[in-house]
Amino acid sequence: MSSVQIYIEGQRLELFKDENITIKSSQQNIKEIDKVKTDFSKSFSVPCSPKNNQIFEHFYESDVNMTYDQNLRRNASIEIDLVPFREGQISMSKAKVKDGQAESYEITFYGNLTSLKDKFGEEKISDMTELSDINYNYTESNVRNSITTSNIADVKFPLILNRTLSAVTDNIDYTELFPAVNLLTIINKIQSRYGITFSGTFFGDARFMNAYMLFKNAEDMTFRTESKSLPLTTSGGGGYIVNDSISYQKESWNSLFSVTLSPFHTQVDALNTTKHVTKVSVSNVSDASAFYYIEVYDNGALFKTLGGSGNVTDRQINVDEIFGSVNNSLNRNFTYRIYADRPLTCNFSFTYEQQGSTFQDPSLTELTDTNTYTATSSVALIGDIDIKSYAPEMKVMDFFKGLLSMFNLTCYGLGNDVYQVEPLDTFYAKGSVHDITKYVDSSKAEINKVPLFKRINFEYEKSESVTNAEFLDQFGRGYGSTENRFNYDGGEYNIKLPFENIMFSNYDTSNLHLGYTIKSDLTKYIPKPTILYANGLTTQDVNISNSTETEFLSFGQDLTVNGIDYTLNFAPEISTATSNTIDNTLYSSYYNEYLSNLYNLKNRNVKVSARLPIDILSSLELNDRLIIRGKRYMINSLDINITTQEVKLDLLMDFKETIAESESPSVPVIQTDSTAQCITVPISFPNNVSQADVVDYFSNTTSITPSQITSEQNITVCIPENTTSEAFLLAENGDTLVTEDGISLVSQEQTSGGSQVQYVLEIQYTYLNGSTSSNFVIIQQQS
Repeated sequence: MSSVQIYIEGQRLELFKDENITIKSSQQNIKEIDKVKTDFSKSFSVPCSPKNNQIFEHFYESDVNMTYDQNLRRNASIEIDLVPFREGQISMSKAKVKDGQAESYEITFYGNLTSLKDKFGEEKISDMTELSDINYNYTESNVRNSITTSNIADVKFPLILNRTLSAVTDNIDYTELFPAVNLLTIINKIQSRYGITFSGTFFGDARFMNAYMLFKNAEDMTFRTESKSLPLTTSGGGGYIVNDSISYQKESWNSLFSVTLSPFHTQVDALNTTKHVTKVSVSNVSDASAFYYIEVYDNGALFKTLGGSGNVTDRQINVDEIFGSVNNSLNRNFTYRIYADRPLTCNFSFTYEQQGSTFQDPSLTELTDTNTYTATSSVALIGDIDIKSYAPEMKVMDFFKGLLSMFNLTCYGLGNDVYQVEPLDTFYAKGSVHDITKYVDSSKAEINKVPLFKRINFEYEKSESVTNAEFLDQFGRGYGSTENRFNYDGGEYNIKLPFENIMFSNYDTSNLHLGYTIKSDLTKYIPKPTILYANGLTTQDVNISNSTETEFLSFGQDLTVNGIDYTLNFAPEISTATSNTIDNTLYSSYYNEYLSNLYNLKNRNVKVSARLPIDILSSLELNDRLIIRGKRYMINSLDINITTQEVKLDLLMDFKETIAESESPSVPVIQTDSTAQCITVPISFPNNVSQADVVDYFSNTTSITPSQITSEQNITVCIPENTTSEAFLLAENGDTLVTEDGISLVSQEQTSGGSQVQYVLEIQYTYLNGSTSSNFVIIQQQS
């Protein structure tokens, strides 16, 4: 038996000597290929020892005033024989009492990814006040500049209309257009709000950085200023108005009021009453026709919104009434914000009253007293729109999970609120290789068919846009969706993104590329959350607010990176902008390789048991490859009994080499067009690598920056223009090699000359133990 140590926030738990603790680990299970997994344990018990009682604060005794909310998961770590094994969180679910004595606590260990779900909770994108940092000065010139420039910015305004045009020369007013927010901006605001860091190279990929989410939650665009906090300046009274808040606190009646009783009378405590009342007055409103909204927050949560216009006197905000000593839980801190439907300035006066009432015995005469506290504030609302107020109805967690499914990303905790996000293929390419043959129980093994599905369907939420409806009627499927059918007995599996995929179209014969939020009957509708690519400037006259622009920023499903076309569609649709079929789909780019390995006819699902030594068990990663009797496997899931070191292995056959063991390219060939350009190249680190040196293998690039890195990141590689001519493959007699169709074959392997040029980057890895390995990245430039 191993010695297991479990720590909660640095405090070591005392364990039962005979308690078996099993941790189940899985990154992505073949039975649920659209879900990202994490570590979790089957519930286990720990004794109600004095040390554990201190950690769990005698949870079994309800009279104890606890300092920690036991409903929350707490940071934890596990060691085996003092060797670090896992970090995550522990949840305590219940305590058991036997014969009147506290016996045990039942707890569960969760991996770090679960804490990410806890952090997001039920919050929506519209709750993210951090988006106020990108509030937009909503003027015609600024919106026009957004439409006519191609730079990546926090906010852009795609040409999506809720009406049709009668001619290409029709005017599009800037006030019709809703904003779209860059996905990377949203990710950065999520990191700021929840105090987390996303690691990896994916969020620096152009195929992510050029993607935007449409912020449209109404049929028509209406101006709304940014929401501003009201700073409170105390003008009368004591310390109940502080830090821009008005505080309601439970206090005894006699500490608030000093009413003198009649002779020979006593105060009837049970009949004491205190009312806490707040009112607000608004004055000097600069625009009487403006409609403003005062938001009231109670301990940080929106409590109510008061709407009004012009000057207002003593409008009551809220009342709390406390009877005697019955209610001991009053603790409310109110803060205030304001926004309006147009710019304005105004002043505020807040009045907070503590209205006391008591009765004296024996006459039961009522005595009253009032304490009054006042504060003032003022605000100037300018022409910035409040971006978050246009956010689609979507939870932060659903947004994040949607991105994971869209790009087949995996996410796992690295500790200290750092989470690695990367495509699943990249994750598996980084694994190490372990030969565990001698540790496996050779007496039995279970060889199963891989539980494959007869149909895997990739689709978006159904769009009501008129263009999407026409596509559905014509082709019998949603625009951008695809499915793979297999002649198997398995069930069906649907990977459905929580986003809408609005099909854009060119107006008539022009290059004016538009999207529509109108139905087939031309009525308006509010789209579901929508992801779009911003794909550079298109030359075409377009009238914006009665002024003609000669080019505009084109939005839609397509994106050109390094001269190569990609799409947000799962299916290789014909581009609505260029009429060319785009084969680099979400499916081909992010799903095909993983599923090809899964559906390989040689694949098997193998289940075996092993007893692994501590050095392997503590370092084993879910992307590592295992060799058993000469055959290679990837890990589907692990059940690890950390007290006995016995592991139940659920494995799949593996047919792809990892970065660490191969000199073949670790990432797909990077395609570019023939122009001189600088390319973003992701450099992934295999497990346990400390440094990578990037070397120009053929010395034909212009520059590599940086050429030495100590953590995986995106580097910049600049290449010259390809001015070479085609070089044909020749037979020994000098004749050009041709296909059966008579087409001459061009060399695909040349490094210079011919229609393509290859730039080869050798990545020289140095590991923590001092060993080295190499891998290659290939950039292939078209003619």
